[in-house]
Amino acid sequence: MENFGEDRDPLNKDVKFDEKPVSVDFQRLIELTDSEKGQSHLQCLVKHWEYKRGSSIQVLEEELDLLCQQRKEIEQRIVQKRQQILERRRIHDESCDTMKGRLPVLDGGKITQSHDQELKTDAEHDSISYWKERAMQ
Repeated sequence: MENFGEDRDPLNKDVKFDEKPVSVDFQRLIELTDSEKGQSHLQCLVKHWEYKRGSSIQVLEEELDLLCQQRKEIEQRIVQKRQQILERRRIHDESCDTMKGRLPVLDGGKITQSHDQELKTDAEHDSISYWKERAMQ
């Protein structure tokens, strides 16, 4: 589809509007509508206008429904993304808390857990001491 500038309307390229004020000859209008032919034309014009109006309303309602559906889908995606972010943050926080509780921390030459609890059994202490010495070597 072509890109038109703001000042160029593709629908009005062949239509020219006169800027002169329009005057209506009400006498002639009454004569036209008083005849059978004039009334027929007027009824046809009214039916055509009603059809166009109904068609326009239907198109607008369809567009409104489509936009509402798109808005709901976007809102659902936003909610899902927020839930994913919150879940990732929760998992990350839990894993950090878990790691803090399990990892030994070197504190003034003495090995303790992050909750400042000394290791309870000699076997664990010996094992950690062994690996500490290996790491230093």
